[in-house]
Amino acid sequence: STLFPYPTLFRSQNYRVRVVASSSGTFYGVSMTAGDMYTIAGTGSDGRLSGNGGPATAAELYGPSSAAPGPSGGLVIADAADRRVRMVAGKTGTFYGVSMKAGDTYTVAGGGPAGSSGDGGPATQAYLEFPDLVRTDHAGNLLINDDGSIQVVADSAGTFYGQKMKAGYIYSLAQVGFDGLAVDAEGNLVFSAGPSHIAVLAARTGTFYGQKMTVGEVYSIAGNGVAGFSGDGGPATLAELIDPAGVGIDQAGNVVVADLGNQRIR
Repeated sequence: STLFPYPTLFRSQNYRVRVVASSSGTFYGVSMTAGDMYTIAGTGSDGRLSGNGGPATAAELYGPSSAAPGPSGGLVIADAADRRVRMVAGKTGTFYGVSMKAGDTYTVAGGGPAGSSGDGGPATQAYLEFPDLVRTDHAGNLLINDDGSIQVVADSAGTFYGQKMKAGYIYSLAQVGFDGLAVDAEGNLVFSAGPSHIAVLAARTGTFYGQKMTVGEVYSIAGNGVAGFSGDGGPATLAELIDPAGVGIDQAGNVVVADLGNQRIR
C-alpha cells in the first residue's frame, strides 16, 4: 500500500508478522537496518490472546492473515483464527480507545467466542466471526472484513460514512462478497459486493466513478448482476463478472479487479 512505507511479509502458519526495513531506524519498537528482516509480532507458536499488553515479539498469534498501517506508525493485525484484531503500537498513546506503549501489542477489536454482536458498542467487547482482512482509512479508522461484513472501529469521535461514531466503538457498514476491500483517494470504500458486483460506500457526497453519490450509501460501479464475461471496452455497470475476489486502487485512482472466475485482471 502507498500508505504503508514498510514492506511486510506474512505467513500465517509461522504465527509471526515480519518486516523488511526500507530504511534504518526504529519501527514498532525494534531497531532495524535497511534491507534486513525482523519479526515484529509473534513467537512462532500459536496461542490465543497471549501477551496482550506486552511486547509484541513475545505475544503469540493464531492465524495472522493480513495487516495494515495503523495510527502514528502502528501496525494493525488480523489475528483471524483468534477472532480478534490486534495492534502493535508505533508510538505511546491512545489509539482506538486503548492506551498503548510503543512496541507492545493490544487487542482493538474482538473479545470472545465466534459471533456477531456488539454493533455500536466498545470494539473490544464485540464478538467477531473470522476477521481475516484489515485496512485503515484516511481518518485512521480501522476497517475489518469479518466473514463478509465490513466493520469499522473509529479511532476518534466524529461522523464517518454517514454515521456518528465514538472512539474505540465498532459499527457495521456493509456486506461484502469476498475479501476485496480498498480505500480510494476520496476516502470511499470500494469492495467486492457479491458474485458479480463491485460496489462503493460513499465517504462523502459527490460524483465518483461517473455517478452522483450520497454519503453513507452504497452504489454498484461494476457488474450487472449476471455471472459471466462480457462488457470489455464499455460501461463497467453493464459488464459481467464471476466471483470478483479482490479489488485495488492504482496511483491514478482506477479500480483494479481480480475477476477470479474469468481468470482475468480488469
